[in-house]
This record gives sequence, C-alpha cells and structure tokens, in this order.
Amino acid sequence: MKKRRKKRSGKKNTIKKRIKIVVLTALLVFILLFLFLFKLDNIIVAGNSRYTEQEIKDYCINEGGFNNTLIYYLLHRKMVTDDVPLLDYVETAYVDRNTIRLTAHEKQAVGMFKAEDVYCCIDQEGYVIETVEEADIASLGVPVINGLCSEGKVGEKIKVDDERVLNALNALKSSFDKHNMTPGSIDIGENTDGEKTYTLHFGNITIPMGKDELLEEKMKRASAILPKLEGMSGTLHLEYYTEDTENIIFDSNAVG
Repeated sequence: MKKRRKKRSGKKNTIKKRIKIVVLTALLVFILLFLFLFKLDNIIVAGNSRYTEQEIKDYCINEGGFNNTLIYYLLHRKMVTDDVPLLDYVETAYVDRNTIRLTAHEKQAVGMFKAEDVYCCIDQEGYVIETVEEADIASLGVPVINGLCSEGKVGEKIKVDDERVLNALNALKSSFDKHNMTPGSIDIGENTDGEKTYTLHFGNITIPMGKDELLEEKMKRASAILPKLEGMSGTLHLEYYTEDTENIIFDSNAVG
C-alpha cells in the first residue's frame, strides 16, 4: 500500500510541475504579446502654444512608461511639471493601443511688468512664471502692466501694496478673453482718494476704466465701440461709467 501511495504522489508532483510550466509559459507569452501589441509608437500633442510639440514630448517621455501605451497611460494620467515655467500640467489620454494624446495645460499669464532689463510674466496668483526680453513681448499676447511692480524672480510672488490689484487684473484678463481683445498695456494709478485706477491702451486708443468697478460691463461697451474707432486716435472715457450710463464719450486727437 505504501509503494502505491508513493507512485501516486510522484505522478501528482509531475502533473503539478507540468501545470506550473504551462502557466508560466502562458504568462510569459501574454506579457510579450502585451508589450508588443501596446507598443507606444505615436504621440499626439494638443493644447500647446508656448512650447513646441517636441518640447512637450521631451518633458513627458522623460517620465517613463516602459514604452508601453497602456502602462504609460495608467501611470501618467496627469503630470505636473513644476520645472517648466509656463506649463501647469499635462493630461494623458489613451487613443488606441499604439497611440496616446498629450494635452498641455499651460499657465495663463495675466500680464507682465518691466524689471530692469527684462519683463516678468505673472500668473493669476501673482507669481512670476517667466522672464522675457523686450523683443519677445508681442509673441506672448499679454499686456505690459505699468505701475504694478519693479522687481521679480521666477517662482516667487511679487510684492504689491494692495492684493485687490491682482483681483482686478484677473477680472480684466477674463474680460479680455471673453471679448477676444487684449490691450498692449495697462497703467495702474490712483485717484484723489488713493484708490487704484486702471487705464487700457489699444494702439492709439486710450481707455480710462477708473476704479475696480463694473469692469465686465465696461469691457462689454468697449468691445462694441472699439471696432468703430479703427484708424483713429483718442480717449474713450469709461472711468465714470455706471449702470445708468447711455452715452460713452470719445475725445479724438485729430486736429482740424
């Protein structure tokens, strides 16, 4: 009886070993097929304007992913890139087994101010996100803000005497985007009561906005009037605008 049990036990061990070999072989084949079928061959880049497609790819592919579409997607659904000044984060989307899409979400610059020989771009919270040369101002598409600050360092928040200034600049930026119109510069000043005032410059047209009040309504009126002033020079007065204002005064600089 004991000899028969040993024979049966030996057969069971042999069967178990064969099963393990089959399972391991199947697992290895599955892994190889997985790596082959989901090989990352194509990367689509979207949402970028300040950085090239290749720059976005270089930033993201350095994050790894074993050159596998599915693994990369699972590991890097959202990548925060603190070391890239104007890039907030990159979102990854799975397109097909060989393709992913990288959507760049770039930091939005509210404006810039001159600090010595460079211009500092600030985000909505007042942090300097980049410094640029004067020759690069036009390509950024954000206004130069005069009277805001005179010094700044990338990664640090600027010092302002009134935090409400940043709120006003953010409100103006939202209105600029909404009405698809951005001034070349914004002057920040003070009225006789010591309250901050804002003046916009669109080419040869100056628009005093007054205090941080009814900014959206003022911009709405300005967006309707500015196209009619093309080729002209002068001042469009919105500093005293109220909800009851019907007529907007424009003082032309034309002579004769």
